[in-house]
Amino acid sequence: MNFIVQSVYLFIVFIILHLTTIEDAAKDPIYNIVSSNLCDPNVRQYSGYIKINQYTNVFFWFFESRNNPKTSPLTLWLTGGPGCSSMVGLFHEIGPCRPSDGGINIKERPESWNEVSNLLFIDQPVDSGFSFGDKLVSTTGHTSLDLYTFLQRFFEKFPEYSKMNFHIFGDSYAGHYIPSIAKLIDENNILIKSNYLKAIPIKLRSIGIGNGWIDPKTTLKSYPDYLEFNSYGPKLNSSELAMMRSELPECLQLVDNCYTTGTLTDCVLIEDHCIVDTSKYLSFFKNSGLNPFDIRTTADLPHEYTFYLAKPEIMAAIGAQKNYTDCSDDIFQRFYYQGDLVRSYKSAIEYLLNKEFPVLLYHGDADFICNWFSGRELANALIWPFQSEFKDAPTEQWIVHNKPAGEIKSFDKLKFVRIYGAGHEAPFYQPVNSLEMFSKWINNEAK
Repeated sequence: MNFIVQSVYLFIVFIILHLTTIEDAAKDPIYNIVSSNLCDPNVRQYSGYIKINQYTNVFFWFFESRNNPKTSPLTLWLTGGPGCSSMVGLFHEIGPCRPSDGGINIKERPESWNEVSNLLFIDQPVDSGFSFGDKLVSTTGHTSLDLYTFLQRFFEKFPEYSKMNFHIFGDSYAGHYIPSIAKLIDENNILIKSNYLKAIPIKLRSIGIGNGWIDPKTTLKSYPDYLEFNSYGPKLNSSELAMMRSELPECLQLVDNCYTTGTLTDCVLIEDHCIVDTSKYLSFFKNSGLNPFDIRTTADLPHEYTFYLAKPEIMAAIGAQKNYTDCSDDIFQRFYYQGDLVRSYKSAIEYLLNKEFPVLLYHGDADFICNWFSGRELANALIWPFQSEFKDAPTEQWIVHNKPAGEIKSFDKLKFVRIYGAGHEAPFYQPVNSLEMFSKWINNEAK
């Protein structure tokens, strides 16, 4: 018992100091929340701000489930970046509404994930989306602490939702965020149960990561093979692929150097040389002009909902107090110069699997930047009691409404899904199939 106390003492002290005290809350109210009938007028919804400390105001938008909200689970959605708003996930992917009329208006999304779950969208880190404050963060670890504080404040305000099964989903750089916050939730639940931490236990049941930036080394290694052997035909010529493969050993060595030394110099060096789109390793792809998030096209997805969110009457209705920022370059740069982009969260996923939390990894197969080749390799490489059984499990055809929707490989708590005909934000491209995947996950595997 003394060993446990010693090992967690400093962490508990940090969490306690991180949470706003009751005295501070009396001087500076924590909640600034409204309820509107936008986006989905047929469900209860809340939006606005929760202050996690005197410097930081985190924006959220919550929607109850369209069906049996009291018995439905609660799903937290996190968009990646780092620095992109979770309004991307709301309007582009899984939320109750989507843009119409060129972004001036919205219309119902019948395939919204709130068909089967209560949904919570959070703009984080601070300064993304509608969130604002002076205490800026630059690492995934710090982001998780802020998220945990936010969830505590949210459940204090809405205790009825704290009793629900809790799932965390998101995509892209959320491949960092999700394993980190999920691991922190479980660790703190243990401390709460042992009376070492006074906080609200969170009923974490599973995580789901779409086209996730989880283990950069695995992802970087996959690029030449994906560009040559993907389902949509080779995207570089043979000499370009050969040149790209010739750069790969140096990139992998630079990753190893970062992981060995842990210094900012070594970790930023790999970002410079191999990760950002201006790097020599990725210059061959960049010169192709193809969209890295959908190799079938050169065009970017239109973010038309930004026009809707810029309307003063809409901002007032949802309680927004600053102009909307879709993706923050400042946040990206802060994470970049802390070497956060190259950090691996493979071990955090292994932690969750070893604690018997279900893990869903799904990939739109037209995405290059976090492609399904790397997702499949990562799933096979995860170290947990059923690693061998998962590797030997057959890949099965996934059928939705009598049509091929993708491929599935699963064993016990781990499932890998390849989604046909989808880019980086898979639910945008395949809304019906994505809802089918999510519904079966939370109703069967992740109960």
